[in-house]
Amino acid sequence: MNDFVEYYLQKLRQLDHEDAFFSLVEADHSIVPQLIEAYMRETDWDVRATIIEVIWQHRLPTSLDFLADALRDEHPKIWKAALDGIVTIGGKAGKRIFEKERERLLGNPDRTGVRLQWIEKAIEQLNNAALD
Repeated sequence: MNDFVEYYLQKLRQLDHEDAFFSLVEADHSIVPQLIEAYMRETDWDVRATIIEVIWQHRLPTSLDFLADALRDEHPKIWKAALDGIVTIGGKAGKRIFEKERERLLGNPDRTGVRLQWIEKAIEQLNNAALD
């Protein structure tokens, strides 16, 4: 991982959120794979959720597979951050991710509830965006 990414991730951990967040968002898209790598190693839920947001702020369709994996995480901060990113990037691929997640949740009735409602709302948002 390059020094630039590590420096700003450390600032995130030290709660210097705003500077770190915007520096990473405004950086070249080439840092996204490094951020995904950092996410996998990170243990702090807040930092992990922020890394997800930085990744989706780059709005790269190639990030959708990563976001789909994060969407399946059980921690609400993580799956909600991933959901926001998938809605933002959108498109047919985003809708397919949500439909697949809805099927997964419906296959396990103990895990539906609020999460399923969020997924349904996200599908609705992408459907409405397609009509615009």
